[in-house]
Amino acid sequence: MTAGPPRPFSRIEITDRRFLRLVRWAHPDPLGVGPGGSRFVPAPGAAGGQAFRALYAARDLATAFAETILRDEAVDRPQDFPVAMAELEAWSVVELRVRALSLVDLTGDAPLRARIASDAVRARDQAEGRRLGAEIHADPRGFDGALYPSRLTTGENIVVFERAISRGLAAEARGPLLDAAGFGEVLDRFRVGLV
Repeated sequence: MTAGPPRPFSRIEITDRRFLRLVRWAHPDPLGVGPGGSRFVPAPGAAGGQAFRALYAARDLATAFAETILRDEAVDRPQDFPVAMAELEAWSVVELRVRALSLVDLTGDAPLRARIASDAVRARDQAEGRRLGAEIHADPRGFDGALYPSRLTTGENIVVFERAISRGLAAEARGPLLDAAGFGEVLDRFRVGLV
């Protein structure tokens, strides 16, 4: 976006709402974030990119699984998609409670009203989303992240900038992915076969 007035983002305040995220057991901090580029975070050292990190979480288990593990791996594979039992055993499900977050709303027609390219939220290529994330992160209105639809399931997701994680989120519970309520239905829904 060129310099000028700030983009007309829609702000949404979220409190006391539950989200899920999948975290490998090897990572002891359920609210931890690592370096690297993602949907709304530019890769470290990217041209003009400000270095920051973010946490992602989904409103439901199916979306958390699709966004974290399945992704686009099963595309163009008409048969059941094989996933090793050992791979699933390596993951935990963390239940997060939102204490209070002030987010940019990227759901419904909010991106269009804010003049955001549709690729920023919905494309497989993350270039536009990374530019948008950097813009939201740098916005002087102090957003904590964004609420956005999964491009894979259309379920509700949040991205929370590292600066707001400890203030805005609490990890309420953590348990094995394989023991999560409804996980069998998620595997059936996405035609995942255990190997």
